[in-house]
Amino acid sequence: MSGDQLTGLGALVVGVTMSVLGGWAYLGSDAEKYFRKWWRTGGIFMGPAQTLFMLPAGIGFTLMGVAFLFGKDTLTIGLLVGGLGFVILGGIVLLVHPKAIQPRWMQRRKD
Repeated sequence: MSGDQLTGLGALVVGVTMSVLGGWAYLGSDAEKYFRKWWRTGGIFMGPAQTLFMLPAGIGFTLMGVAFLFGKDTLTIGLLVGGLGFVILGGIVLLVHPKAIQPRWMQRRKD
């Protein structure tokens, strides 16, 4: 297995994990309880902004992982550019997280 394929496999695992957690934050019935507990115990590495970051960045890492697994091809460049776009979108969401894109449970203020 080449270095590009190992990188692709790693990015794919991280991307799928982040995508599943990010999707669950929006669709999961018990996501509010889980994520609020994670925010309390996760220290500085987990909070509302990181929860919103997971879905777009996870999709981006997944696309880039698939691109690295395929190798050099015309499709690969498109996947890499698309993946990079999603990761950049995730970074923007991490810094600026408007209420309109937050899951409904996150929009409700709970102190």
